[in-house]
Amino acid sequence: MITGILPVDKPLGWTSHDVVGRVRRVAGQKAVGHAGTLDPLATGVLVLVLGKATRLSNELMGTTKVYCAEVVLGASTATDDAEGEMLRHVPVEGVSPEAIDAAVLRFVGEIEQVPPRYAAVRKGGERLYVLARRGEIFEPEPRRVVVERIDVLSWEAPRLRLRVICGAGTYIRSLARDIGDVLDTGGYLHALRRTGSGTIGLEEAMPLDGLRDRDDVERALLPPDRAVIDWPALLLDGPEAALIVTGRPIEHQSGAEGSVRLYGSSGDLVALGRVVSGQIQPYRVFGEGTSADGR
Repeated sequence: MITGILPVDKPLGWTSHDVVGRVRRVAGQKAVGHAGTLDPLATGVLVLVLGKATRLSNELMGTTKVYCAEVVLGASTATDDAEGEMLRHVPVEGVSPEAIDAAVLRFVGEIEQVPPRYAAVRKGGERLYVLARRGEIFEPEPRRVVVERIDVLSWEAPRLRLRVICGAGTYIRSLARDIGDVLDTGGYLHALRRTGSGTIGLEEAMPLDGLRDRDDVERALLPPDRAVIDWPALLLDGPEAALIVTGRPIEHQSGAEGSVRLYGSSGDLVALGRVVSGQIQPYRVFGEGTSADGR
């Protein structure tokens, strides 16, 4: 079984599930998942996890994301993107760069964001897009998200290009809609490209058509510990590692505190843990054999 992290440059029109299915067929194994969905109209970094690395999905999904977004102002759609029915048109010739800068600034920081009506989040156990397609009347519940930074790259009416650095769960479609609402013009997301996911950049992502066979997958793999490469690392001796892989805490006076990645004496990533008052408490155990090169 192949184990590791596979960044793919998702092409336009493919769902994240489509990409997973393609890699399952090429790799010849079912143990393939993704760590953070991209809409079919979005392209860019889609992080896949294979084998034992599927246990790292939560750590990867919680990382900071970087997007390049093209927003169309002066129009609104039912889906907040280019796929939906057009709802209104408003002239935008009078919108100044200063007004745009002020509007964008309102959405930097920890904000309350309302997801699009056509979204995969659930309400009452059902996906919002299912409720919307049935014609049901509902209001999506707002969620707290973090937007670290928004850079205005260009403004050539009606197209506004943005670079967005944000936390997990942020909808760029909602940002496009809300910026348009602040400007009183409306707005929708015309195009989106994810250029970074955690420590993984677009330059490391393999084009999907470059994954033709199992060898291609193995050559494109990043090691499993890449998901937490910015965490402190602790090397355990044999007896310590033997206890950790059974899920038992150990005393370890390393001076570290908080989340750590734990390696056995052979260099294998054996677990993720938290250090509290000199005690390592494992919470994600991989066991021996999850080597740094993903084999």
